Amino acid sequence: MEVAGYIVSAVLISITIIILAFAFGLDGGLSEKIVNAVQGKTDQFIKESEQEAYRGDLVKLPDEQEKAIFQLNETIHQMLRSGKKDCFSNYATVSAQDGMYNGFPPLQEEGVSIVINYDQTSQATNFKIYGGQAGEQLVTSLLFSIEGMKPCVIAGSEEIVGNFFAKFIEKREVAGDYYSLANSIQILDPDADLTTYDEEGNSIRVPGYPIFNNEYNNLLDGGWIFTPGSGLICFIPTTDVNNIDSSGIDDDYVSGEEENSIRSRLRDGSLEQC
Repeated sequence: MEVAGYIVSAVLISITIIILAFAFGLDGGLSEKIVNAVQGKTDQFIKESEQEAYRGDLVKLPDEQEKAIFQLNETIHQMLRSGKKDCFSNYATVSAQDGMYNGFPPLQEEGVSIVINYDQTSQATNFKIYGGQAGEQLVTSLLFSIEGMKPCVIAGSEEIVGNFFAKFIEKREVAGDYYSLANSIQILDPDADLTTYDEEGNSIRVPGYPIFNNEYNNLLDGGWIFTPGSGLICFIPTTDVNNIDSSGIDDDYVSGEEENSIRSRLRDGSLEQC
């Protein structure tokens, strides 16, 4: 009876392998396709069509890019755990001395992009990183989702940006909103697929906000992100003209260290760190 049991088990295993072989096809390598299928079940927030379009071979980013993604993840979690509101944290892994001062290393050379989407059903924000050939392959090892987070930006109208500037830079009382909800955000270098670069640096894009979606190098945020509380995490788009306009705040006040900048305000205690 024991021998018969072994035979039955072996037959069942063989049948399973044959079924999988036909299901996934033999032309691309059975073991690789089984691995991808198993991984797909763990990536609950990725649609089947996206897996087929972007998955391809497993993609790995340079160490400095991976470090930046992990740092952003940890910084946001720390902000949410703090329970504070109207406070700032910094996710930067680079410094002003390294060139264009965004919290991420330059994304242009590797064609890396960071796609951030809020899922109303799960009430979580999902992060997907793309890289590899043409910047269109999903980096499966860097997928993460943050429960209870809702993305926002300090942009959208001159009133919103002006209120933020007055409240946190000029330290004046204001009435009205000082952030805009943004269900979808992309961080990238829009010139990454070109052979020549007019301007280097990372940019932020928000569908529905064309006021700054054509701007280059408009995320000179110095790594600063902001929370008004209630699970909101805001990125801070920048501009290089005037103090404010509807597309963001003058980068001198965001990534700089001069008087009244975010960094100097935190240093003198007039702003709060999360």
